[in-house]
Amino acid sequence: MPDPLVTVPELLPVQAELLALEPVFHQPAFGTGGADYDARMVEDYFHVGASGGVYARADVLRTVVERGPTPGEETWTVTDPCCRRLGPDTYALTYALDQAGRRTRRVTLWQRAPAGWQVVYHQGTVVSDGAPA
Repeated sequence: MPDPLVTVPELLPVQAELLALEPVFHQPAFGTGGADYDARMVEDYFHVGASGGVYARADVLRTVVERGPTPGEETWTVTDPCCRRLGPDTYALTYALDQAGRRTRRVTLWQRAPAGWQVVYHQGTVVSDGAPA
């Protein structure tokens, strides 16, 4: 049985494409404003935050546009990426994100569309001290 945290070799190119867009809403390649973010999300996108709160597409779009760049995001570190194919054009990308000492495990579901990659779902979970990451 394959290791669930290791990307199979044939998916490494997909993983590289998706990592360039992560963390979502924080990379210029993902987008730089409302119209870009709108185009990157499927119509029924939703997000589960590290707090456990559930955020609908409209809430996420409004928040990221109002917020703008997050101070310090250029120092965030993505490690332990893994890409899995879920369907013909749908992939899950998991990774660990260190935000100046705040460590989370992230999962983003991506769909390849004619106009490019679109995010279907995103979740962040805070890694507790001492928990395996």
